[in-house]
Amino acid sequence: MNPRILKVKYCISLCIVFIILILSSNGCHSSIGVISKWNYNTISVSEAKELIENNTNLFILDVRTESEYKEGHIESAYLIPHSDIIDRQDELPTNKSQAILVYCRSGTRSATASSTLDSLNYTQIYNMEGGFTAWKKAGYPYINSSTTGSSLLLVLNILMLMIIYLKKRT
Repeated sequence: MNPRILKVKYCISLCIVFIILILSSNGCHSSIGVISKWNYNTISVSEAKELIENNTNLFILDVRTESEYKEGHIESAYLIPHSDIIDRQDELPTNKSQAILVYCRSGTRSATASSTLDSLNYTQIYNMEGGFTAWKKAGYPYINSSTTGSSLLLVLNILMLMIIYLKKRT
């Protein structure tokens, strides 16, 4: 066979392989981009506080553990640990466009949870940067369940002591 024709066939073959590689490579990047694209907003604790104050229909989602939640949480926060969101999605708002503020201890688990909410087609997801640690550090108010329970017991104990004291005096 003519060497010139072989060179042309070789060049055409290389071009076809090169084009296929480019197209498949772009296809992979496109699909990876779609899979890993995050459709949620990461906001600071001050922005989160403002969001809470200005949005009466905000769903506040705490994605920490139950023990972390009991140690302290943002008022009106609903607890669903980040690993349970898929299994407990029936507890999430039915309106997929309802604003959801997501937080954890430091911001890592809430980012994962925000991605999960995105995959469930929620459209207004706000991940609180720095998590509950940053919230407390900023001096913003929170509910401390363990302290609340202890305070109630303390008040009850004081009342009981007062009743006993008053009975002994009479």
